[in-house]
Amino acid sequence: MKLGRNDPCSCGSGKKYKNCCLGKSVFQPSEPSTAEFGQLAALSKEGRYTELESRALSMIRQYPNFGLAWKLLGESLYMQGKDAFQALHKAAELLPDDVDVLTNYGIILTDLGRLEEAVVICRRALGIKPDYSRAHNNLGNALLELGRFEEAVACFCRALEIKPDYAKAHNNLGNALDNLGRLDEAVASYRRALVLNPSYAGAHYNLSYILLLRGQYNKGWQEYESRFKEPRSKISLPATPLQRWVGQKPSPNDRLLVLEEQGFGDKLQFSRYLTLAAEKFTGGVSMVVCGPLRALFRRSFPEVEILDAMPVDQSAWQWQCPLLSLPLAFGTTMETIPNRIPYLISDPEHVSHWRKRITSLELPHHTRKIGIVWKPGPVMKNAAQRTLTLQCIAPLLNQQDCAWFSLQKEPDPDKAPWVASGKLIDWAEEFSDFEVTAALAENLDMIISVDTSVAHLAGGLGKPTWLFNRHSSEWRWLLDREDSPWYPSMRIFTQNIAGDWDGVVKRMTAALTSSYTPR
Repeated sequence: MKLGRNDPCSCGSGKKYKNCCLGKSVFQPSEPSTAEFGQLAALSKEGRYTELESRALSMIRQYPNFGLAWKLLGESLYMQGKDAFQALHKAAELLPDDVDVLTNYGIILTDLGRLEEAVVICRRALGIKPDYSRAHNNLGNALLELGRFEEAVACFCRALEIKPDYAKAHNNLGNALDNLGRLDEAVASYRRALVLNPSYAGAHYNLSYILLLRGQYNKGWQEYESRFKEPRSKISLPATPLQRWVGQKPSPNDRLLVLEEQGFGDKLQFSRYLTLAAEKFTGGVSMVVCGPLRALFRRSFPEVEILDAMPVDQSAWQWQCPLLSLPLAFGTTMETIPNRIPYLISDPEHVSHWRKRITSLELPHHTRKIGIVWKPGPVMKNAAQRTLTLQCIAPLLNQQDCAWFSLQKEPDPDKAPWVASGKLIDWAEEFSDFEVTAALAENLDMIISVDTSVAHLAGGLGKPTWLFNRHSSEWRWLLDREDSPWYPSMRIFTQNIAGDWDGVVKRMTAALTSSYTPR
């Protein structure tokens, strides 16, 4: 396009063309010099990601369409645990044939749960470079998250054919084999990864799951400590100068600060150790507890100081221990699991409130009152594999002489007709915290739940609890068991085939029918 004398100059100065570049020869480079980019690449090679981020941003401001700068910005953000999506999305637009960019973009999409998009991107990378082991590995990860385990195994095996010493692919192959129930092979894959990289925290962590699943607690708890060492792990703890307690004999009047970690279910399950800790530390035990659990824990563990926030001044304590490290500190074995039930105590006033609400329903006196949770929150690990639909559990909801109470906070647009028909009683909007939920559970005859926090709440209350358990079971439910040493009142219904919830519902419906005794 030809510029007129009074048009803005294309050089970006803001001046009119006649006062700036008219009659001049102006060269505006579209990308940095080889030396400039070489400095940026050196920062990447040296792992100086904070400086790389700053320098890449500066280069992008000067050369906004220079794809390699976007690529390195995405790398720097990803390695710092920051949001790299926009940077890699832009890099993929500018460098559509760069297999490293496409593969890294696929990783980000997988992390964001945009799994089908991740599969497409990884396959595009493999279309350009079929023997690229990283792309095979990352495609396997996306397929693994989609529950397509056999396809994932094939991807990881192909990555290892290309690169036999690829520790991450050995670890990921172990994850896929674990989901298929091929545990011996999974253990072998994790151990191979650890031979190649003995400090590989992710492989140690995954190995701990199978050891714990098999009840091999002595070694399992030790390996489970690796959960804090994975660089991009979502499990983190607040900084503390206190010495870590791993079972040492405390001095008289020593105090212990327990650090909360992980999800609500984990906190509910392992809070049982607070009583043991208080017996060990006569000087006192304190624990920082998040809001939704605080009232319930204060009532259930009066001997423990429940804190609202991590204390800035920690001089009042001599020791600290993460909550889920207490089993290691106490040397827990299958025989010594603390299972004094109930260890969670409901508020009598809330219990009375819900009793009156239920009475107002005027249910027939022989009606069994059952709490139900059919899906977890979407951020929970393996949420898709733990989720049932209301249509799937319809045989339960249609059972005669049963009143079904929703105990889940997770919204479900499909529940409206069930609520309108009276087959599902939904007061979940009134659940302000776990103490309120616990009080309603106390008024029910039974709780049936997917593997989420309500199952642990019901088990800790000592309520008869039935668990919808996926085929690749969580380690805490052990192998091939219908009972739980953690919760004596629990009965476990595990999928015989991965994804087959219909079979579980059929068995559960039959068990519910056979257990019914008219009053």
